[in-house]
Amino acid sequence: MLQEKSKDIAIKLGNTDFKGSNGWLECFRKRHNISWNQVCEESNDVSVDEVNEWKSKIGELIKDYNSDCIYNCHETGLFFRAIPSKTLKLKGEQCKGGKLSKERITFLLCGNMGGEMEKPLVIGKAAKP
Repeated sequence: MLQEKSKDIAIKLGNTDFKGSNGWLECFRKRHNISWNQVCEESNDVSVDEVNEWKSKIGELIKDYNSDCIYNCHETGLFFRAIPSKTLKLKGEQCKGGKLSKERITFLLCGNMGGEMEKPLVIGKAAKP
């Protein structure tokens, strides 16, 4: 978006040779101390050691099961009218976000090791969606 806007401005100023390339954008960001940062971060809940320990045990736990009987489910949210999670800022400035929109739909996605997927479960806020 910044590159497109810079091209529009260049044309309005009579500069028809301006390309607004990725290299130009990178130099512009460095020249003006602008960095691309995450507004909010989630903390890591699990250490690498815990993951490695679990990976070493999982084979033994599932050895007696058919792959069609081993499922993985994941819950994820889809936010409506959410503000961006990343922004451009000057280096050294703090990066804080605004209030997040609470309008969302939650999905539960589930599939087995054999590659079969279940229909997604959709969870909303309305009593009668």
